[in-house]
Amino acid sequence: MIGSTFSSSDVNTRGYSVRSLDEASWEALGRDVLSDDENISAVNNAVTLIADSIASLRPQLMRVESGGKRVLITDHPVQKILKRPCSWLNWSEFTSFVMRSVLLYGNAYAVIQGKELIPLNGRSVSCYLGGSNLVYEASYPFGKQSQRLSSDQVIHFKTGALDNYGVCGLSPLDRSPSVRELASTMQDAVLMGFEQGVYPSLVLQIDDLQLSDDESERLQSRLSAKFNAKRAFQKPLVLGQKVTAKDVKPNSNREAQLIEARKFLISEVARVFNINETLLSSLDKATLSNVREYMVMLHTHTLKPHIVRFQQAFSNALLEDDIELVLDQSEYTDGDINTRRESISKLVKEQVLTAEEAKQLLGLS
Repeated sequence: MIGSTFSSSDVNTRGYSVRSLDEASWEALGRDVLSDDENISAVNNAVTLIADSIASLRPQLMRVESGGKRVLITDHPVQKILKRPCSWLNWSEFTSFVMRSVLLYGNAYAVIQGKELIPLNGRSVSCYLGGSNLVYEASYPFGKQSQRLSSDQVIHFKTGALDNYGVCGLSPLDRSPSVRELASTMQDAVLMGFEQGVYPSLVLQIDDLQLSDDESERLQSRLSAKFNAKRAFQKPLVLGQKVTAKDVKPNSNREAQLIEARKFLISEVARVFNINETLLSSLDKATLSNVREYMVMLHTHTLKPHIVRFQQAFSNALLEDDIELVLDQSEYTDGDINTRRESISKLVKEQVLTAEEAKQLLGLS
């Protein structure tokens, strides 16, 4: 059952400290909201792909009857939470928030408050193990208010990789710190190149006359002013005085190295999050058949483990033993490669398709 956990008079119904708009503390709103890992485009893409894919699945409550048969339930009190877990988040937003936190921090939490679930990311809660009991200390945004909660007042969502005690989850990048370091180093190197503007883009070749240092600097500064930018990647270079302008091609070897390094980074991030790297780079070369297979692989190897853990954490905290939360995954499971092979084989036996047409449909020809 869902029970109330907040009784302090200095917090409002959402558990946040009440503040006036003119307080200086409001200047801090928005700070430290994002994880540093989200600044890495490949990581942000992977996290968004997984979180939003799971958030798009329709939630439903099922009763497990004898023999394992499942029956849909529509009149359970928790049904309202499946539409709007709290007053400012619908189910899709709530699920996306939880999954992003799980992927970035290894953990996410939902505080059970009355008939609402208050989501908190992995940085906002400290977990303590005392004997066989868990105690959570939740720090709420917008204020200094914190509260200690027992395990029956909190839904703890976590990754499959756990710490040494099995209490908290570890994010994929915590398990692979070298990938995080590689991404950070590579982005710093690229940004530094843009900021310094070290590559000449235009050479002014001067014949017959050698410029003095002062004249060269003056001409250089005037040209630079014309090409001025906050982060000038390429700048004109003055060499000498009967002026002939020549374009300078960028350093193709250096650019090729950056491109290969970026591809390698995407590949490493894809491995860390267990995603086919095609889904993080480009689908330009994909066909209708292999895109479907990519989605089946995404569901089987990437989404399904997260979905199972999410369903079990929610069900164990809020539902009776014979009732469970089920996220509708039919868009991934219907029409998978095995199902298509069976249906195409049947059409061949009924002589609706030829063997060659069947091979083409399965991408075997």
